[in-house]
Amino acid sequence: MGQTYNTIKKIALVQTTRLGTSRPDVGLAICTLKTFLETHSDSDYEILTCDSNEFLNDYTETKFDLVALSSVSNQYGVAKNIVKIVKEKFPDTVTIIGGAHITALPSSLDQNFDFGVVGEGEFSFLEFVESVNSGKDNEQIGQIPGVFGRRNGRIVMGQPRSLMEDLDVIPAPDLGYFNRNRSIPAIFSARGCPYKCDFCTNYQTWTREVRRPTPGKLISDIRHIADSLDDVRVIVFRDDIAFVNVNYLKDCISYAQNNDPEILKIPKVGYAQVSTMNKMMVKSLQEFGFTKVAIGFESGSEKIIQVLKAGSATVAKNQKSIDLCHDAGLGISGNFIIGVPEEEEIDLVQTYEFILKNIRSGKLGFGSTSILTPFPGTRYWDLFRAKEDFTVDNFEWTRLDEPGFMTYYEDTKGKGTVREWWKVREDAGYSYLGGINVDSFIDIMQEFEPQIIEETAAFRAADRHY
Repeated sequence: MGQTYNTIKKIALVQTTRLGTSRPDVGLAICTLKTFLETHSDSDYEILTCDSNEFLNDYTETKFDLVALSSVSNQYGVAKNIVKIVKEKFPDTVTIIGGAHITALPSSLDQNFDFGVVGEGEFSFLEFVESVNSGKDNEQIGQIPGVFGRRNGRIVMGQPRSLMEDLDVIPAPDLGYFNRNRSIPAIFSARGCPYKCDFCTNYQTWTREVRRPTPGKLISDIRHIADSLDDVRVIVFRDDIAFVNVNYLKDCISYAQNNDPEILKIPKVGYAQVSTMNKMMVKSLQEFGFTKVAIGFESGSEKIIQVLKAGSATVAKNQKSIDLCHDAGLGISGNFIIGVPEEEEIDLVQTYEFILKNIRSGKLGFGSTSILTPFPGTRYWDLFRAKEDFTVDNFEWTRLDEPGFMTYYEDTKGKGTVREWWKVREDAGYSYLGGINVDSFIDIMQEFEPQIIEETAAFRAADRHY
C-alpha cells in the first residue's frame, strides 16, 4: 500500500505573484476553487485565499492540512520557495500545485510538491481533496483524472480530465481577497480560444474549444462583483479574447436590459482580437459597457504577424481594428512582440513605425513592446532549451519575468538608455532569441522606444480612456 495522508480540513489556496507587489492582481482560480469546493463537497472546510506575498508575510507559521498553489511559469520559483518553507516546518502538510506552468511542464514538479493538477482544475481538485479524506493512498490519488504525482521517485501522469460542458456549475468566486487588497475586479466570460498564436500557452489549459456560461450566469456573476466589492470602478474581463462571438454578447446585453440594466453601466475593459472586430462587435462592446479594449497586434510586419498569429491577423486587419475603435470612441491599446527569431531589421522598424503612426494620429492610446518570452509549451521554449545549458530543476524561473524597457525608463526618470537596460537584462539572464544582431537591435530600440513612451504619455494625459 502507498502513502496515505491526514484528513484535510484547513486549506490555504495561494496564488503566486511578484514579490513586493503593492496591489496584487490575484488570479481568479483560487477564488473559484474555494467556492467550488464549498458548494460541491458535503464536508466543511476552513479555507484561506491569499497571494504569495501575504502567505510569506503572515502564514508561514500557520499549520494547514493542505497548501495548494496556482502559478504561471515566471512565478514558479516563488511557488517552489513557499512549498519548501511549508515542508520544512510542517512535513505532514499535503502540497499540490496547478495552473498554467505545471500544465505546460509537469516534469518540473518540485520534490516538495506531493501532487500536481493539469488543465481545468475544479473537479480534479474536488476529487483530490475527497480522495485524501477517504483514506486513498498516493498511487490511487495519482490516478484521478487531471491529477498526477510520483511513484518510486518518478513522476507518473494520470489520465486527462474531460472539460466541463456546463460552466454554470461554477459558483461565483469568493471575493474576500479582492476587498482586502483592493485588487481590480476581474471576471471570465468564457474558457478557451480558437486561435493558434505561436507564443501562447493558454490553449494547454483551456484548449481551442470556446465554452461559455449562459447569459444569465454571466450577468449574475457581474452582479456578484458589484454587490461584493467596494467602489467598483471597472471590471476586467480576463478571457484570452472577450466575446469571440458577437451573438453571445448581444444575448448578454439583452438579458441585462431585461433583468439588471444597471450592469450595463459598469465600465469594463478586456482583450479583443482583430478577426472579431467589426462595427457590430464594437457597437455591442460599448453597449455592454466596454470603455477600452486591448489587442495583441504583435507586429507591424506582415511576415512576423504570420509567424506569431498563424494566419488569424494581418497588418490591414490591425489597422482596421484601430480605425473602427477610434471612429466609435472606444479606447484601444496594443501589445507588440519583438525579438522573434524570424525578425529582420526592416520588420522591427515596421513595427515601431506602425505604433508611432497610430499614437501620433490620436488613434492608439498605448503601444507596448515586449521581447519574446520563451514560455514552456511553446516552440520557443524548445529553442531556448537548445541554446542554454540548464535543467528544469535548476532553472531560475524569474528569467521569464522580464520587465520591459518602459519600466526601466520610468524608474530612471527618462535617463536610462536601451544599452544600459540591456546590460541589466543580460545580468539577470533574460533570453533573447531574436534574429537581429544584438547591437543593431539595441540601436533600433533606442531610436524608437523613447519616442513611443513620450508620445504615449502625452496621449494618455489628454484622453479620458487612459
